[in-house]
Amino acid sequence: MKELNLKNIEDRYEVLSTEYIDEIKSTGVYLKHRKSGARVSVLSNTDDNKVFSIAFRTPPANSTGVAHILEHSVLCGSKKFPVKDPFIELAKGSLNTFLNAMTYPDKTVYPVASYNDKDFANLCDIYMDAVLNPNIYIHPEIFYQEGWRYEIDEEDNFTINGVVYNEMKGVFSSPEQILGRALSTSLFPDTPYGMESGGDPLDIPSLTYEEFLEFHRTYYHPSNSYISFYGDMDVEEKLTWLDREYLCKYDVLEVNSQIQLQKEFEKLNIMQLSYPVNENEDLTDKNYLAYNAVYGNTMDDETCIAMDVLSYCLLDSPGAVLKKKLLAKKICKDVFGGSSNGILQPYFSVAIKDSGLSDGKEYELIVKDLLKEIVKDKLDPVAIKAAISRFEFSHREAAFDSYPKGLVYLLNMLDGWLYCDEKPFAKLYENSIYEALKTKADTGYFEGLIEKWLINNPHESVVVLLPDSEYNEKQEEKTAERIKAIKDSLSEEQIQRIRDDAKKIKAYQEKSDTKEELACIPRLRREDLSDKIIPSSNEVEEIAGIKTVYHDVSTNKITYLDMYFNLGNIDVKLIPYLGLLDALFACIRTKKKSLQELTNAIDLNTGGVSCDTLSISDVISKEAMFYTRISTRVLSGNVKEAVKIISEIINESDFTDEQQLLDVIMETKSRLAMEINGAGHQAAVRRAMANCTCDSAFTEITKGIEFYEFVSELENEFEDKKDEIINSLYELVRQIFAKENLVLSITCDREDLSEVKNALLQYEEELFSYSKSSKQDAKESAYTKLKDKDLTFDKKNEGFKLPGSVCFVAKCGYFDVDEYQFNGALSVLKTILGYEYLWKNVREQGGAYGCMCAFFRTGRSYFVSYRDPNLERTLEVYDKVLEYIDGFSADEDEMTKYIIGAISRIDSPMTPVTRGRRDMTNYITRLSDEKIKENKKEVLCATQENIRQMRGIMKSYMDKAFVCVLGDGKKIDDNRELFDSIVELKV
Repeated sequence: MKELNLKNIEDRYEVLSTEYIDEIKSTGVYLKHRKSGARVSVLSNTDDNKVFSIAFRTPPANSTGVAHILEHSVLCGSKKFPVKDPFIELAKGSLNTFLNAMTYPDKTVYPVASYNDKDFANLCDIYMDAVLNPNIYIHPEIFYQEGWRYEIDEEDNFTINGVVYNEMKGVFSSPEQILGRALSTSLFPDTPYGMESGGDPLDIPSLTYEEFLEFHRTYYHPSNSYISFYGDMDVEEKLTWLDREYLCKYDVLEVNSQIQLQKEFEKLNIMQLSYPVNENEDLTDKNYLAYNAVYGNTMDDETCIAMDVLSYCLLDSPGAVLKKKLLAKKICKDVFGGSSNGILQPYFSVAIKDSGLSDGKEYELIVKDLLKEIVKDKLDPVAIKAAISRFEFSHREAAFDSYPKGLVYLLNMLDGWLYCDEKPFAKLYENSIYEALKTKADTGYFEGLIEKWLINNPHESVVVLLPDSEYNEKQEEKTAERIKAIKDSLSEEQIQRIRDDAKKIKAYQEKSDTKEELACIPRLRREDLSDKIIPSSNEVEEIAGIKTVYHDVSTNKITYLDMYFNLGNIDVKLIPYLGLLDALFACIRTKKKSLQELTNAIDLNTGGVSCDTLSISDVISKEAMFYTRISTRVLSGNVKEAVKIISEIINESDFTDEQQLLDVIMETKSRLAMEINGAGHQAAVRRAMANCTCDSAFTEITKGIEFYEFVSELENEFEDKKDEIINSLYELVRQIFAKENLVLSITCDREDLSEVKNALLQYEEELFSYSKSSKQDAKESAYTKLKDKDLTFDKKNEGFKLPGSVCFVAKCGYFDVDEYQFNGALSVLKTILGYEYLWKNVREQGGAYGCMCAFFRTGRSYFVSYRDPNLERTLEVYDKVLEYIDGFSADEDEMTKYIIGAISRIDSPMTPVTRGRRDMTNYITRLSDEKIKENKKEVLCATQENIRQMRGIMKSYMDKAFVCVLGDGKKIDDNRELFDSIVELKV
């Protein structure tokens, strides 16, 4: 870490505080820029994944989505970087480890991250100029592209298009999203939180270009900014650059962006809304209800964390007491909600799904009566301490998947800093709060919070969400009426102006940046890139007769244990039950422990225990392989206890607990429905790929639409099928969890490896006791083994009608890996197509919120769009990709840009657990470091001609591709000729 010296910048910055934050091993410095009034924080440490963020407090005054549209628009070119889309230029050509922008209910955040010093400096410069000097003032086309615009076809039909407009139409197609947005509106009707910061599709078209510009003038000023640096960098140099290039050009400005407190309610506020369902769907027991209550202030850190703990104990854990009580009353099929504390006034929600209730007051009384029972009976203090341990473990681990941990810290800071200038680092101190809460577990403190905030709190609401099969038609009618009124009010001259503006927008979208304009984007050179890889760390040995692969990775005294059980010999008929076994693992009682006791043991001794079904392919033989992976993560000293717990779950789970079995089935169906609605692009890709490869078909059967329909059947026919379900689960356990099926993966510090070995030696017999004992008595019946079965689906193009007015459009297939070997140039082609061809044609011109493509070693390939207003047009874009590749041309600078973007993904940072799993996957699939190096060199050496040579691979894929579309039923029906099958999916 570079030495922290602030003396040379004190003439430009006032140093308000300096403190060492031991929990994240960082020195925190808080400064205020003297001339502009900008707030600046620094978290200086040894992390070389550096993060920069600038945020603005942006309270919306209405639901036109102006803050959201502005978030998109400022990244479309600026004074210093006048290209059309610097964001995409960076995505194509930087080594970023994070690049995005986010709109929240009261703030807009622009973060970037990179390991590379030069790249990081470039990212900071482009983002600062983007937010302070955007091209929105000289190119109104940006607003119309990203926000909304009228379009007139040849028959004089008016429609509305725009990226944010279509995104929010997709958001407002999901009942969970509609419910979630209504919660805030119901609790904060008089503050910005009562508005839809993302934009309501009915309100977005009322936003004018001038209002859009005025929002930027008002809030995007350094005096209203929150600027942060994190990581190992020269702090003095960064602060000097920030002052010299940007902040010194601004004087302090009074910006009225303070968030006002909502006045406490005098009585319960009940809000009733509707949500879309398919026209033929049964509306019985399809209601959502949510009880909501505001608690305290976000700066009360102890209360906020305590309410998170209560959220886990009451609603989220497998044995959550309030969830169990609500399900036992038979008034719903799923319970969710909990604590939301990222705004000034945090709140707590208790939501139910698939209910016959419609009376908000009745639901409030039910929730409060059950909470009174819980307070009277007392919460289990062990369960509270276990929950606290779970949060404490997560805080210490600081593993946030694809998010750099520095970014998560900076976002957490804003949860307090935004509302209290004096305490920018307050939200980073959690350890002392966990210790304090543990001492209060059995004192009545948590029961007191329930009484104060959830039972006797007048600031409360209930949102009732009712299904409406005519919802989409009504929304379209409202939009059509508005369009008609506007159209009728327009003169011929004004209509012609709209046509002319449409031509200007199209011309703007189709215009390519000049070489001079592109040259202004600073970027690395090929020689700045490394051909080195992070080698696999796989040391193979036997421990207690179990093949074990050890990964020597620094893990901060945390051991990651993954048990891979090969599924090749299981009965094909049992495959659908694998997904159910995943859901039930550690979520049903054992013969020794109640569900609550099991949950407590897991949370007190581990960072969690999970089960997941996987399918992967051998890179040499191309054969599909199938595994059940049991995973846990534990602090040093707790490995034996973790293995003991896993042994108990494997061998003594009591699947005869019929009520819990049904509860998990209902919840699994509910969460799958949420996933299909919210991430339809993933569901569409899974389904289409199931036509092509065995491993993809397996994934569809165990995780996709096919599994959703299977679980739906289990729920609907539970009484008739429960014995079959129970027997199938026990048979699965017998067939899977045998010693000969197991390969163990261990990721930990080397000095902790002996602890894992001792645990396995001690519990080896116990770990496999069920499979051994049951095998002795079991009569092996003849069945088709998974490894001998071709699982691929009937070859067909499918449309699945969902409620809503947008689509997820996938075209998936595979290229012939015998004729066309995977080449690293495909990674470059992915960058070119994703951020050039698809971006321009599907997103910018088509109005889809997202578009993606991928090409894998096994030949699997896909194109897919996300929240797309089009269907046939998007498929036409996919089909023309061969023409694009044929005509592809790029000079050295352009090719270097695409190569850098590809390398950014290849060299993306890994947490210890993802590093261990990558190495294990390489071991199982026989992917050698030599092959990875070879492919990386192919990326670094890619040329224009290499890209054109990928045409054969693309044609091979497209010739064997299948279409799957999820979404707008009318669009699917209107394009019926594209499908072999159309199904109304009831989610």
